[in-house]
Amino acid sequence: MPLTADVLKRSWRATYNLSLEPVGPAWLPWVWSTLLALPWALAFTVAGFALYAKPEHWGDPVFWWQAFSKNFVVALSVSTAIHLLFALTIGFWGRPTIRCWSPGRQRLYFITIPILGVLIGWGIGFWLIEGHMLKLSANAWAGFGLLTVLGMLASNAHYSNKVRAEMAERRATEAQLCLLQGQIEPHFLFNTLAHVQTLIEVDPAKAQQMLEAFVAYLRSSFSGLRAPQQTLGQEAAMIHAYLQVLALRMEDRLQWQIDVPPDLAATPLPPLLLQPLVENAITHGLEPKIEGGRIVLQARREGGLLHLTVSDTGLGLDQPHARPRGQGSALNNIRARLAEQWGSQATLTLSDAAQGGTVAQLTLPLSTA
Repeated sequence: MPLTADVLKRSWRATYNLSLEPVGPAWLPWVWSTLLALPWALAFTVAGFALYAKPEHWGDPVFWWQAFSKNFVVALSVSTAIHLLFALTIGFWGRPTIRCWSPGRQRLYFITIPILGVLIGWGIGFWLIEGHMLKLSANAWAGFGLLTVLGMLASNAHYSNKVRAEMAERRATEAQLCLLQGQIEPHFLFNTLAHVQTLIEVDPAKAQQMLEAFVAYLRSSFSGLRAPQQTLGQEAAMIHAYLQVLALRMEDRLQWQIDVPPDLAATPLPPLLLQPLVENAITHGLEPKIEGGRIVLQARREGGLLHLTVSDTGLGLDQPHARPRGQGSALNNIRARLAEQWGSQATLTLSDAAQGGTVAQLTLPLSTA
């Protein structure tokens, strides 16, 4: 991942907010941990001067530097200990497990780790400065107690802000999903019913066939669309019914294939990740093309990743019909939901197909899907 200003900004936000999904190179969070030690060291230096320094020390830059350097060693030891504890515990339990914990257990985790980091880091830092940890002066014990209390208060306040921010972001994402559901269902509903109304007079048998296919689509879609999560197999079944209806409308102008291996059918998946991609491929790729074309939905496993591909032989990305108003909002919604659940580990890319048309590919962690 290129080290851009946006990556730096998102990486800092992820580190500061104790995110389970780091952003950017693996070394970047360590840089932020080091930088976070600077203001803490300065704050404790000023506090130490206010409490214990003699009047003549206030104007002595050497004394200031000695005090700051010692406090920086302690602050850096604390930030490093916190960082290591998060890395070790996330490696032990795994991000999916921690993400599925109850809110109370998550709060305990995100408060306890910083406090343990303060206790361990403070002891290590004091040992690096003084050469021992047991023979502590009264001032050292006072600093230790103050640091622990401040760590507890800061951890609790920080986690509370983190929870509020995540809840607000989740509500915004859910609102966008509801809006997207509302856009898809009426659009497809009205177009299909209008087509059935036309067929009733000229071809009643085909109208009946389309109604049956449409009812099958409604049965497979409504329960899934209203659920917070479904499986890859359920979404594939909904798309199968959706394409059956469209095949009756477009006749020989639409060929389609769904390839989802049975061992991937039970993979959990947020709703409406694939449906907008299929609808875009039809509406903006195949329908404007006189001869129509073919659409293929494929799912495959590659290591710990799940690759979901929607490819079509339509007009392609460079054609005027390829980017009408409204298409971008659906794609942006998908990207936002991927980022909210998986961070930088999940991606959505669009590219031109080698033989013409468009390829939309979703890549997400298989173990946390």
